[in-house]
Amino acid sequence: MYGLFYFVDGSVIVDNTSIIQDAYRNVDITVKRKEDLQSKHGWIEVILPARRRQDPKPVAAKLLFLSGNYNDLVEKRIAFLQGEDLWSSFGESSKTICQEKRVMKQGMTSGSQMAKMGEELKRDLKRQRTTLLESDSDETCCDLFDPPKKRKSVVVNSDDEEDGIPQESQRPGAVPAVFVEMDEETAQALKELPELVSSLKAVINKMADSSISSSQSDSPRTSSDTGSEDMISLGTSSVQVAKRLYQRLSGRRMSLFTQELATLVFGRETLAKATLTGKGKKGELKEQLDPEKTNAIIDAVRERFPNTEVPEIRALLRRKCNNESSKAISTCNNQS
Repeated sequence: MYGLFYFVDGSVIVDNTSIIQDAYRNVDITVKRKEDLQSKHGWIEVILPARRRQDPKPVAAKLLFLSGNYNDLVEKRIAFLQGEDLWSSFGESSKTICQEKRVMKQGMTSGSQMAKMGEELKRDLKRQRTTLLESDSDETCCDLFDPPKKRKSVVVNSDDEEDGIPQESQRPGAVPAVFVEMDEETAQALKELPELVSSLKAVINKMADSSISSSQSDSPRTSSDTGSEDMISLGTSSVQVAKRLYQRLSGRRMSLFTQELATLVFGRETLAKATLTGKGKKGELKEQLDPEKTNAIIDAVRERFPNTEVPEIRALLRRKCNNESSKAISTCNNQS
């Protein structure tokens, strides 16, 4: 059984009578004439489907009409919003009203009758599906024929609702709220989506690091261990590296290119135990990076990135040495 409900803000919706609070089910609650809408009497309490799980606070409403035909009430809703007097143009006999109320009371206590009525309404709605799609039908989030099971409702554009009362009449031309039914499996998958994205980012970063590591050995490539592999000179110096590995260096950012080139020229082991000047952070003596190779790296970087200053490149080389030294110390501690 369906009802045409009127709210204090002037909005009107068509919904299942199950939203009516139990205290008002067995009393004469329908409005008899248009003038009664302004009366302080005849108000009942309902719980809208959108608030049923989140905020079960009852909302005041008046029941304009009862009917087993959903389409009939939708037509009456449209006529009401256009200013027509439903009680004169769609007058119903008292006998019909009593029969509808009696069916409503019996249906609430008889599960078999409710099931039979549901099947009949379902067939009727399927026949009228095209008509409903073309008409200005009311939107509800209540699936009349779905068996009771756990569902979650995702509300789109719900900022225009206050206390569960649709704001259709307050904002002409506004897009109505849309309710999407979602089962537990889909909802859980959406919750896990951010974590999945983070995992993918971690995998991509790890693959990028591994590709660099695989292309650059822990020791520099020389002509003796590259055999007949093509070599390329860095800048105008005599320092050479494998052309194939040089072309695989990252050319997007100067900082990455500089540090990868340092690894290719010196090797990670040398970078871990040496510094640019031969002195550590606390003044202790350390191995100094070959000045010729250092200058070759600087020339190659400035050739690739012309606007780069020498102090920037030297700072990146110092940072690369510090990073490799920290990694080496950490590895030794873990092995011990």
